Amino acid sequence: MSEGVDPFLILDGGLGSLVALSCSSDDAVSIGSKRASGPSATVWLPGGYGESGRLRRDAVARQAVLLNARNLTAQTVDGLNQTTTVGGGAGGIHPQTRLLLDAVLQARRCGCTRIVWPAHPGSGIDSESIEVEKAALIVDRALLVEQLVNLDASSNATRISIETPYADLSDRQLAELAADVSIPLKTLWWWGRASDEAQREFERWEMLFRTVGLIQGSEPEVVKRR
Repeated sequence: MSEGVDPFLILDGGLGSLVALSCSSDDAVSIGSKRASGPSATVWLPGGYGESGRLRRDAVARQAVLLNARNLTAQTVDGLNQTTTVGGGAGGIHPQTRLLLDAVLQARRCGCTRIVWPAHPGSGIDSESIEVEKAALIVDRALLVEQLVNLDASSNATRISIETPYADLSDRQLAELAADVSIPLKTLWWWGRASDEAQREFERWEMLFRTVGLIQGSEPEVVKRR
């Protein structure tokens, strides 16, 4: 069994996962922390993101180095786990359920017991609202998978917990939390706007970032698309 450090974070290179990692880093160096001299967390990027996969992998690698996390993703084939598909399910299993089951497997392999899934359902009508149904599904799915894997585990296995800290936050609330922990903006996978998907993410968050003070002054430079 390889060595792991709780929490085990499911990352995608985006805002929610970067906030989760930043919070874990802050916790690890806080007064009295027993992990102050070691990694702040174990991080893992699932596969299946298509064209944005490499951008996300590179972003997670940068974030892990900067925020002192153990990057489990680097141990998978070509930097990406090949069994999990974020965008599609197999055998009738919902892709997010498959993702969580695979995360539990990865966490158990490295001895982690606390999984953080920083899934954020996105805004509803505006940045102040929450898509309640999507938020409820995130929370329910995490709870049910947690119950299932603990039910099926051997009697001597350590219990696994799955947390969803941002499922009920609006875009505005997540942006405010990002400002509170001073996230390293340039490590976000979409920051350079190197694809149409990245451009859409930038446009979604730019004004909020300016509102909460994460972006000041002139607009960031655009990275040329390849």
